[in-house]
Amino acid sequence: SGIFGLMGKNPATKTAFVAFRGTQTFEDWVGDFDSLFEPYKYVPNGGQVHMGFQSIYGALHDSVAAGIGAAITGCDHLLVTGHSLGGALAVVAGPDLAKSLPIVPELITFAGPAAGLADFVRFFDLVIPSCYRVVNFWDLVPRLPPQSPVGLYEQSGTHVNIDPGFAPAIEAHSLEQSYIPGLLGLLPKGYTCS
Repeated sequence: SGIFGLMGKNPATKTAFVAFRGTQTFEDWVGDFDSLFEPYKYVPNGGQVHMGFQSIYGALHDSVAAGIGAAITGCDHLLVTGHSLGGALAVVAGPDLAKSLPIVPELITFAGPAAGLADFVRFFDLVIPSCYRVVNFWDLVPRLPPQSPVGLYEQSGTHVNIDPGFAPAIEAHSLEQSYIPGLLGLLPKGYTCS
């Protein structure tokens, strides 16, 4: 649980990646529930973000900054991804990476809670033109923290809904039990995945 993700590259496709893990520890849960908001610290005028998610990313920032140069060397693409808390961290990291790299990150997140308010979402969507947010229809986590019209938070990127069928809350949030089967369900009939 001390490892929060990994960075690397696929030289064959010239794609670098940064992948963040989801909630595992008590400290992670504390960060998840610290849903007050504060200004985005990594780019001026970036809007308001979830204080807990930004705090966790702040603890990882120097490690990401130290390793990203080697990861993107020789690459044309940078994919930033994560599941659950990792999805929110990917969103917080995206503009920070975009401001300092020659490659604009592309994001694909899974089951991520909302990371910012409307002003951050507008900023994010301008800076990160390719962000797909995969959400299981039955999963409650992507609806947190409370989002508009009732709450303050909003989701960024393009919503991709999957529906692997009803499941209890923990299973509905599981990458293995719900998200992968739901994504496979989007494939055309007769298409196989290797």
